[in-house]
Amino acid sequence: MARKVGSVAETCRRTGLSRREVEDAVWELDGGGPTALRAHAERVVRRRPDYIATLEDKVAEVSRRNPTWGRKKIASCLTKVGYPASPSRVRRVLLRCGLMGDDAALNPAVMASAAA
Repeated sequence: MARKVGSVAETCRRTGLSRREVEDAVWELDGGGPTALRAHAERVVRRRPDYIATLEDKVAEVSRRNPTWGRKKIASCLTKVGYPASPSRVRRVLLRCGLMGDDAALNPAVMASAAA
């Protein structure tokens, strides 16, 4: 598809794949044809959406209970209890939930949990 579209970036936007995944697929296709590309697609591991939703719930829960903790400490705590999370994923979740950044200061849920 990257050749058809003409741009790896556009292919990434259209398919939702990362740049690395698209480049790997093009490389596999060049090296071994469609058979190699099918084998490559079978090796690509994707996170389960239910795991991501559970992880987001856990990040929000820990952050609300401990409003002074940063993303690194939250990631470390969750990893210790069996929810592997990188600090960057924790940051994205906190931003999405409004628990980090300028919006966090104005978020009533954060203010209520900090006061409790």
